[in-house]
Amino acid sequence: MTGPTLGAVSVHESLVEEIAGHPWFQTRPTPVLAIPGMPLAYFLVKPPCPLMLVRDEVRLLPDGTTLPLPPAAIGDTAAEWLVSPEEVGGVMLPGDEFEALLGSLKVAA
Repeated sequence: MTGPTLGAVSVHESLVEEIAGHPWFQTRPTPVLAIPGMPLAYFLVKPPCPLMLVRDEVRLLPDGTTLPLPPAAIGDTAAEWLVSPEEVGGVMLPGDEFEALLGSLKVAA
């Protein structure tokens, strides 16, 4: 559940690859989960999360939002890690750094 220790940002699939391929993300990744068949990925970040994250392709999930962390399922579809917590050593990117990364993308202006 999102709150004081876990922030989550939903990102439309049109931006996921651009973010994941960005040199910043390559050196400072954060866990990312997805639910097959949904056009979103969820980037997990360390709060506080800036309010400026709200854009057409990007939404900050409000505190108290429950996320289906893998291996949880919605119906018959299991959530899966695109970048697992183990891959990032259990470290989440701070929310303000994620916002700065988004700001560096030409499409996120």
